[in-house]
Amino acid sequence: MPASALTGTRIREHRLAQKMRQADLARDAGISASYLNLIEHNRRRIAGKVLADIARVLGVEASSLAEGAERSVIEAIQTAAAEAPGFDASAASAEDVASRYPDWARLIADQRARITQLEHSVNTLTDRLAHDPFLTDALHEVISSVTSIRSSSSILSSDEPIEPDWQKRFQQNIFNDSRRLAESAQSLASYLEGTSGETANAGTPLEDCFGALQAAEYHFSALESPDANAETVAAIVGQAALSSDAARAILRSNLERYLSLAQSMPMAAFADVSSVLADPVSYARHIGQPLANVLQRLSYLPQEVVGQPIGLVQCDAAGALVARKPIKGFDVPRIGSACSLWPVYASWSRMGMPIKSLIQQDGQGRPALIAYTATTEVIPASFERACVYEAVMLVRYAQSGEVQSTPQLVGATCRVCAISDCPARREPSVLGSLRSSAPDDGL
Repeated sequence: MPASALTGTRIREHRLAQKMRQADLARDAGISASYLNLIEHNRRRIAGKVLADIARVLGVEASSLAEGAERSVIEAIQTAAAEAPGFDASAASAEDVASRYPDWARLIADQRARITQLEHSVNTLTDRLAHDPFLTDALHEVISSVTSIRSSSSILSSDEPIEPDWQKRFQQNIFNDSRRLAESAQSLASYLEGTSGETANAGTPLEDCFGALQAAEYHFSALESPDANAETVAAIVGQAALSSDAARAILRSNLERYLSLAQSMPMAAFADVSSVLADPVSYARHIGQPLANVLQRLSYLPQEVVGQPIGLVQCDAAGALVARKPIKGFDVPRIGSACSLWPVYASWSRMGMPIKSLIQQDGQGRPALIAYTATTEVIPASFERACVYEAVMLVRYAQSGEVQSTPQLVGATCRVCAISDCPARREPSVLGSLRSSAPDDGL
């Protein structure tokens, strides 16, 4: 068995650990003391019978003397040294530490593995905070309630006399804010515990509708049937777990749109979805449909048909989101407006023109995305009213050959965006200025 350069060091450490004299080890192993001295100072390489005899006397396996510490431990020490700022260590010294002090070496390796795990957890939680609009909104609501309660209570606790009517008003404010704080805290706790689910976090009819769509994975087999009609839509709405008539009305509108798209573009028309996703503009022209309709229809197809995850957002002319389908790596706020750098907002300055963009959302490990954007006419113009438009943006993961340039870095919303030098920022981020607009190197 070949021995490494530090076999002698390991022999000496084992001998000293057993309080054995060098002369005794040499005698029992059948070699001279001077030869053993040269071996222990790594000035003679040994193997075969001599190594086996020394291992026998020391009561250890010959392999532990020849190979020393496990390669994984040595590599862990080397990596820990390389990651330590200002620390310079050679590969030989790492093997020396692992050979001389195997227990300490394993401790260093274990601690480095633990540090790596903790860093991953911190990065995951930071990324979740940066890209989870509900979590940020819930925390903001809790802080706002606490601030309001503190303001009202400080007035009541002051030495200045307060009229009874005003006292009642402040007391009522404290009561209302306390109830709002309790509700926000309960909602936040349920969300963090993962017991409430997407729909339980719904706070508005629109959010409630989005939750129902997500629960169905944005696909309704009943509406794909040629016999589907308004009664089919009504049946689905009636079975949905919605909390208000307003939410049911919004869901009904979405499903009526789904039914219209399914009837004009049956699933059979998407025999080769990959080619459609590669060039949806050509496909839309081929079947004589507006591009926005094709993009919406693609978002309603099941993933086993599409072959890959796709997301979609739809906004009105005021910038408010009216439809959403997020995918991993691209977070979409539940309500309100989103990052103004999203290509979907650029479509308003290029009405009727399709836009194809390469984007990447801010955050560690975020993928590059291809975004297709188009506007669609929702309500035609008449003498009595103006035309109503909506913009649609479909996103899919970019293939390796499609990342030919630097992606446009975008956020989710300003409140949870950590891009420090964003030219389109509307309000400060709760995360502070943590990151520049330079893209991830891992792309």
